[in-house]
This record gives sequence, C-alpha cells and structure tokens, in this order.
Amino acid sequence: MLAPGLPKSRVLVIDDHESIRESLLEMLTHLGYATVAMSDVDSALA
Repeated sequence: MLAPGLPKSRVLVIDDHESIRESLLEMLTHLGYATVAMSDVDSALA
C-alpha cells in the first residue's frame, strides 16, 4: 500500500494479453496506484 497522504503514483500497463492486463490493473489499483492499460506500445504512445 502507498503511504497515506501521498499523491497516487501512476502506472502504465502494456500487455497484449487482456487477462494479464486486467490482473495487473486489479492488483495495482488495490495497492493504491492510478493505472492505465494499453494492449500495445503504439496505442500507449498515441
């Protein structure tokens, strides 16, 4: 968990397998991170 009172850190998850992306998003969100997911690098850089 992130320390209370600190701003949320942001994490960009890039993986072409939807199940992996969803699992990572769920875990990171539960830990207090702000998350964004993309299926490929081109989408992430757009």
